[in-house]
Amino acid sequence: MDTVTLRQPGEPVGDSVDAATAWHFHEVVDAAQLADLQSWVSTIKTRQLSAGQCNGRFGEISLGGLRIVSESHNCTINKNGILPDDVCTVSTASTALRFSQFDDKQASSVFFLPGGAEFDIHVPENVETLYVAFDQRELLAGARVLDEASWERQPTDLLVFDSPGRRHFDMLLHSLFELIPKRIAEGIEPDGDFIRRTINDTVLLVMSGATTVCAGDSPEYRSHRRALRLVNAARDYIDACLQAGHCPSIVDICRAVGIGQRALQSSFDLLLQLSPVAYLRIARLNLVRAELRAPSSPHLTVTEAATHWGFLHLGRFAADYGAMFGEKPSETLRRALA
Repeated sequence: MDTVTLRQPGEPVGDSVDAATAWHFHEVVDAAQLADLQSWVSTIKTRQLSAGQCNGRFGEISLGGLRIVSESHNCTINKNGILPDDVCTVSTASTALRFSQFDDKQASSVFFLPGGAEFDIHVPENVETLYVAFDQRELLAGARVLDEASWERQPTDLLVFDSPGRRHFDMLLHSLFELIPKRIAEGIEPDGDFIRRTINDTVLLVMSGATTVCAGDSPEYRSHRRALRLVNAARDYIDACLQAGHCPSIVDICRAVGIGQRALQSSFDLLLQLSPVAYLRIARLNLVRAELRAPSSPHLTVTEAATHWGFLHLGRFAADYGAMFGEKPSETLRRALA
């Protein structure tokens, strides 16, 4: 990991530095790291869904209350949570992904997620996502200056903009991730206020120049929204059971959610491209990995961690773990204890 703190323009070199303005870069080797690195979203959960050793990159530029993030990884990851009430995000993806009820097949969208809104993102492998986290009150105040009628009411759910200005947003963020580390290396102090104003203006023009704005009111989106509610209810029940030391059956899940197996199956297929059974196994493997990465005791064994999360056939568990994460469970534990 590289962490560089930027001094504000005019700040003496020898004085204390404001750590709120910084550039961070991390090599990602585990999906759970993505939740750790976005700890300002206290509810966020990240899970690896596709098999293979996870490798990726996470970069963040922090400029006062503004965060700029670039994220990519070689495996499919599911991220879900709730944004803080005072923060909104504007994001794009290099190729198609699913953002909550929106399935962006053309990868041409700009996503606006308001504060307090739930999100559920299915990010396929080798997709770069870019986003900026803003002070919501400040951004919406600017949006109302440009288009008061459209922003008279504060949004409560995800909005998707189809805007010709989207490429300028991507180009700006990419240039900042190239420029700021280079300027730091050259000893040049970036002008944080100017960068913040430029990003705000670019985002406001992208949204105000959109040809269409979708709020998810069509029958297709309503169907996706219903599937998302069912999947979230099933996952919450699965997580609660696993944390209580009980591995639920499909019958248990269907009973708890109040739907039949066919509806449960189709909802998981639609949103996660997984069956409920496959998801349950993957969720348990992710929980074992989390325990092995951060053992509560130096005496923890792989057998204890595996059986704690319901894996009784240890040979098959080891094979499944290796296929899922690209290493033996003993290697994960050994690295953590070292």
